[in-house]
Amino acid sequence: MRKTRFLCMYFILLGISAIAQTTAQWSIHGNIEKEEELPNSISLAAFSFPSESFEPLAKIKIEPNGQFQWSGPFKTANIYQLKIGEQAIRLAVDTTEAIEITFSRGADQWQPKIKGSSGTAKMYQFPAKLREREAFYFGDLKQEMETAMNNKDEATLAKIQEQVGQLFPRFVADLQSLLQDLGSSTAVYGALDYIDPNKGQAMIEQTILRMQAEKPHIPVTKSLVERLAKMKGIPIGAVAPPFSGQSMDGSTVSLGDYTGKYLYIDFWASWCLACRAENPKLVALFNTYKSAQFDMLGIGIKDKEASWKAAIAKDGLPWTQLNDTDNGIGSAYFVMSLPQNVFLDPAGKILYRNIGSEELAEVLKGLFK
Repeated sequence: MRKTRFLCMYFILLGISAIAQTTAQWSIHGNIEKEEELPNSISLAAFSFPSESFEPLAKIKIEPNGQFQWSGPFKTANIYQLKIGEQAIRLAVDTTEAIEITFSRGADQWQPKIKGSSGTAKMYQFPAKLREREAFYFGDLKQEMETAMNNKDEATLAKIQEQVGQLFPRFVADLQSLLQDLGSSTAVYGALDYIDPNKGQAMIEQTILRMQAEKPHIPVTKSLVERLAKMKGIPIGAVAPPFSGQSMDGSTVSLGDYTGKYLYIDFWASWCLACRAENPKLVALFNTYKSAQFDMLGIGIKDKEASWKAAIAKDGLPWTQLNDTDNGIGSAYFVMSLPQNVFLDPAGKILYRNIGSEELAEVLKGLFK
């Protein structure tokens, strides 16, 4: 009899435990400071795979006093998006959390202060820490590079590039440490957007495999695993993804227009100093080797049109340029940082990826002697 009672109590406790697990909640509490005209609501959306988009989850009502709150069941770690007006902010929710958000109005956008979410804090701290390490290693060199570019001092530019090469391994080691500090938080999803897959593929793969081992079933991990497959999906020898876009004169240009030529595709932006430093050398190579067998094509990535056009004029770039404003071409080629490039053979297959101007000079010399 006592054994029967014990078993009954055991199963009751199991039931209570299961109910507790299924009703675990996470919540958002917030307010909007000192704003006379308040939005009616804030939209909450959850990251979804395989759509790679944020699917609507709730409309959170904003009270007349500026306060808002929401709570819901915690099903899995994920990235969420809050949208206030046209502005979106992200939350990295790794467990049941009571998140507190205060919005204040800046000059042209909302300024959020977020408490109570470890993953979200890590997500927002990562780019700041990355910029701090970049400034530590390359800050002084960046100023020197700008001066050398304005003076068209190629000797100094070459010296700076050599110094960057010497410092880069130490910078990568620091970057690996920053990624390891994130553990398997969903903050990893945003952090990897800042890593150049062509220079940091090993650390990206290591980070994604860690997520796959520790949190294999969450949407973020599934998306990252697919990202890793795409990153490896355009290997040397593969056919380059087709694309088309508008050139500066408004005409439509497609990759197919270059069939039968060796083609150097340069992904760049006006704000990318490393890209701009290469431009004088690329111009010299273009002027030397431009022919029926060789051409160049520039793809501006996430650039403002006025800045993009001004940089083209200032650097004297004579080859066709497309401004990839919606990042469609960049996404197809998995461009996550700049500079990047691909070199195609006449059949449109990738011969080289991310080669510097010196290596490109040797390739062209070998092809066209």
